[in-house]
Order: sequence, then structure tokens, then C-alpha cells
Amino acid sequence: MPSPQLSTLPCLTWSGGGGGGYARLLFVDFSSAFNTILPDRLVPKLLDLGLSHSTCLWIKDFLSDRPQKVRIGPHTSTTLSLSTGSPQGCVLSPLLYSLYTHHFSAAHPSNSIIKFADDTTVVGCISRGDETAYRDEVEQLHMYWITLAFCIHG
Repeated sequence: MPSPQLSTLPCLTWSGGGGGGYARLLFVDFSSAFNTILPDRLVPKLLDLGLSHSTCLWIKDFLSDRPQKVRIGPHTSTTLSLSTGSPQGCVLSPLLYSLYTHHFSAAHPSNSIIKFADDTTVVGCISRGDETAYRDEVEQLHMYWITLAFCIHG
């Protein structure tokens, strides 16, 4: 698996905390994120969030054993059954992905993690030049997504 590309923007001046502080931001776009949802991992998360067992089973059924084939001109492939990801263009895909990843949040109070569908921003408020908490947060995000086998774009 290729190593993810992480990049930060140049430091932005920040007037909070008596001056001298700044913010570091990391913008991450996860490639084909909706395709990585695993129904067997999603269902326990939904149950933990309080969704009913029947709703979770419906979602699992919706995401499992979906037939797919490809047509190019007059040629059509054989049908394959998919049990990963959420269908492209489905209105539920961003919501299901957000629920799938909801538990990842900032570990340090000087950091924020902002998520919108498959886009994530890590914001670190740096004071006295100490970027330790921010860098730890970025490393945790990196390891989290590697564990879930995501490919990160820079």
C-alpha cells in the first residue's frame, strides 16, 4: 500500500491566547471513501449510537450483496455481488460514511477535527511554538486511516 501524502498549509497568524500563537491546518481528502464502508463494522457503530436493531439490519442488507455489472457499448460484463461501500450517488452515502467515522475526534483540547462527508480538516492552535499536540493528532489520524485501509490524497 502506498504511503499517504499529508501536507500542511503555511502557518496562519492567530490572535488568541495573548498573541504569538498560530494555527496549523491539515486538509485531507479520502479517496473513494464511500467505497470503504464495511457493513460488518458499520452495524456495531450504529447500534452504539442508539439506532434500532431492525434499522441496522436494514442498512446492512442495503449495503450487502449488491449486484453490479459494467456495460461498454454493446458489451456487458457478468454480474458481481458487492458487500463493501455505499452506492455512488446514493443520498445515504455521506451520512453512512459520517456515522462510520464519527468516533474519530480530537484527542487534545487545543486541536479540532472538522469533518464533512469524506473531507477532514485538522486544526491545531499552537501557542509558544509547541506543536507536539498537533503533530500527535495528525499522526493519530494517519494511523487511524491506515488501519481502515484508506488511501489519503495530498
